Amino acid sequence: MVQDLSYSIQRTKTSTEGKVQLWSISFSVKDEIPSNPLTPNTNADPYPLLMRLLDKAEQKYNRIVFAIDDFDKKDPIVVQTILEGSLDLFRNSKNRAFIITGRGFTDLQEATLKALGIFSEDINLPPMAPDDLRHIAINYLNSARKSFRDDCYPFTDEVMSLITDYAQGFPRQLNTICEKVLRQAASKVYDEINLEAFTDVWQLVQQDYTRSISPQLRHLLYVAHQAGGISEDIEDEDLAKLGALTYVSLLPKLKSMEELGVLIRREDEGGIRFIPSKLFQPPT
Repeated sequence: MVQDLSYSIQRTKTSTEGKVQLWSISFSVKDEIPSNPLTPNTNADPYPLLMRLLDKAEQKYNRIVFAIDDFDKKDPIVVQTILEGSLDLFRNSKNRAFIITGRGFTDLQEATLKALGIFSEDINLPPMAPDDLRHIAINYLNSARKSFRDDCYPFTDEVMSLITDYAQGFPRQLNTICEKVLRQAASKVYDEINLEAFTDVWQLVQQDYTRSISPQLRHLLYVAHQAGGISEDIEDEDLAKLGALTYVSLLPKLKSMEELGVLIRREDEGGIRFIPSKLFQPPT
């Protein structure tokens, strides 16, 4: 299909890899950057072929769903240009649906895309239950373990209960906390992360995380921590501490910190509230 689309894929990559060994479990992080991931040749327009493939697929399937992830990591202007240039693709059939995850758009861009008829509604996923987060952790651990297990080793159940609570219902926070705790535990050569080991490394994890944040962001996180989160009902006193006149003027910074994972966005019938990650350790 790559040849039919008249694109050639360059395989040359630059790889960076880090590895942590914790007894029988090895955890590694690998980053690969293609030198030239997509190179067009004589006929670089895949649109006609894509439309034919979709039309043919609709003869067999009742509905085709496209799930588009990580758009929040791209330049919103570039993303909007792509979407606006693909209106025929989005609107061509009632049997096609498009889902975009992430929060990479400004309120104005979201309104524009809805006006174009691309997306009809926002679906806010509720925080996950601790037991569901525990199963996510087990699945990730099994991807690195030598043999399948149905427990959270090297974490004890007691520690995993703490971690799922600290994750505040969000898988991204769960993964970040587990990864940071594992690295600290490996550096201290713990063969199991029980409550004693976790207590020993958790403070170090929080300290390292807090130090990695700029003083300006640490100040905002501290105010959010003291106020129990930042929302539309923020007190004038807290706005003054942040050097802001209104909640709306804070929104771009709050959304940026959410994308960084230092603030967590909670939505319920009371509205939106941004709360600090449990990785943040407020000054005493």
